[in-house]
Amino acid sequence: MKTLRGIMCIMFLAVCAPLFAQEDPDIKDASNPLYEPVAVVQRLSYDNFKNIKLLTVAIINYGGGEAEFNRLVDSYADASALYFSRDYKKAADAFTKNEKEIQEVALKLSAKYKQDAEALNNEVIKHSVRTRIMKSVQGTKASDADLAAEKLMTQASESIGKANDLHVRVRPAQAIAQYRRGKEQCIQYYETLGIKELNGQKLSDRFERDRKDVKNKIYVAKEKKN
Repeated sequence: MKTLRGIMCIMFLAVCAPLFAQEDPDIKDASNPLYEPVAVVQRLSYDNFKNIKLLTVAIINYGGGEAEFNRLVDSYADASALYFSRDYKKAADAFTKNEKEIQEVALKLSAKYKQDAEALNNEVIKHSVRTRIMKSVQGTKASDADLAAEKLMTQASESIGKANDLHVRVRPAQAIAQYRRGKEQCIQYYETLGIKELNGQKLSDRFERDRKDVKNKIYVAKEKKN
């Protein structure tokens, strides 16, 4: 994302967004009453821009990376070029194609988040069950931290349940937001219990990408020291 190309793509989107919001009085006659390409362009130029922006971090962190982001932006740019060339029918077709591409990427990302969130939630549930059984066997009462962690586990399950419903209803962007929330609550479960390491792995290392992503920030891998 720090490449010049990536920066230029974001600048292009920022510049185009207000342009499409303006209505050109000279293009009204170009609309076909049975299929209004100008109306399609004006709607999708806004919606596609919004959705690309909304999905950018997820694409970079868990999708096809900068290459996939650039592919969607290039498709948007091609449609924009047709619009500014006043080829409204082709522009509408191009924006419709871009909409489909964005939706396909969003659905693929939502499925990835679903898989990861459910796996992490199941892991947390198993950890909680083992902990409660061991404390019961030892006759140890649950601490305040245990109770707080249990609440987070329940909240995570609820968040992921809501996300699954959104995923089934084909609302991937909203589903991703809920999956992120569920993952964050699972991470907080471990933090509340003061767990620093699990199965020989530092949790700070394991969840480094997730911590960035749940805050809608791009994860940049640290260079390994020799």
